[in-house]
Amino acid sequence: QGQDDQDDYSQRRDGRDNSGYDNRNGNDRRNGNGNNSLSREQTFQLTLSAIQKQSFDTERLKIAKNAVFQGNMLSSEIAEIAKLFSFESTKLDFAKYAYAYTSDKQNYVLVQNAFQFSSSTSELQDFIAQYKGH
Repeated sequence: QGQDDQDDYSQRRDGRDNSGYDNRNGNDRRNGNGNNSLSREQTFQLTLSAIQKQSFDTERLKIAKNAVFQGNMLSSEIAEIAKLFSFESTKLDFAKYAYAYTSDKQNYVLVQNAFQFSSSTSELQDFIAQYKGH
């Protein structure tokens, strides 16, 4: 056996995988199979709560964009987050950013319900058309 094989064995023997993650208790929360994992809905509710706690749209937007970047969200979830913003321009900014990370783009029409003005809906539709064209 080579040195690499011995290193791999010793890492597994002490309960750690090759990345150094300690899974001796069997609750691997990295892949959603562990007993201590949060459900998708629980994670989304925590995200909404974190966004709602912010006083300003700029702070809400930072948290929302980070949440979208972390994992594939549904169009309905994007719409719900967008409704938390005070300003139409922030809603639109978020909706444009989130489109690339949305797992069900075919349902993105749901996000349009978050807007108050038809001009915002039109601008989002134009953005999506341009996005698809590239």
